[in-house]
Amino acid sequence: MKPIPRTLILLLMAVVAISVAAKPRGIANIYMKDGSRYTDVVIKCPNGWDDKIQFKDGETKCKVMSDSIEHMEIWHEDNPENKVYLLWCNWTTGDAKKGKLDEVKAKNKKWFSLEAAGDNLAYWMSITNVKPGKKSISMNVTPSPHFLMKRGSDVTVYIPYGAKRSITLNWLAWFLGDDEVLAEGILNEKYFDRKQAYRQGTIHNSYLLEEIVKDYTPGRKK
Repeated sequence: MKPIPRTLILLLMAVVAISVAAKPRGIANIYMKDGSRYTDVVIKCPNGWDDKIQFKDGETKCKVMSDSIEHMEIWHEDNPENKVYLLWCNWTTGDAKKGKLDEVKAKNKKWFSLEAAGDNLAYWMSITNVKPGKKSISMNVTPSPHFLMKRGSDVTVYIPYGAKRSITLNWLAWFLGDDEVLAEGILNEKYFDRKQAYRQGTIHNSYLLEEIVKDYTPGRKK
């Protein structure tokens, strides 16, 4: 076997070095619950259940507990206009027939990405991971990723999906029932549109949650 020419070895090393240098990075602003913040740090993008966040602030390597973070905004180093907003928080479920939310369990805590926000309601997606792609931050989500959070709450609530659209419609009308106008519109399928079913990648969602979030006005009467 002939030895590999030195020039070829150097060329291969140069290619590897270029590949490593070209690896896209995620940049973040991290807002802490104590009022402090880390700005423009190079972050190791989290998976959905990471209870610690690692990043580099200048030349200093840092690690903070997710519980200590108020929220984060992450962007691709080459695309700062396209930010992803992440929140580490508890989640729970609710039973429309019983008319109450289930107990909030301490272990039910993870990262969520903000999909839409109104004055009184926010729509969050449950993520499995975040990573910088070629030009932007990309995310993967859990199989049933849709959650809502009312203003003043620190818990996201899972939106149930079923074979019958009435399952989700009835649940939404119950959860948002303090807005009688919105609840009536939900039950009359004002916010249901199959043409929009795949607007979140491959995740099926025929419910116009962005519009619901915008329209929700607690205390409104018919």
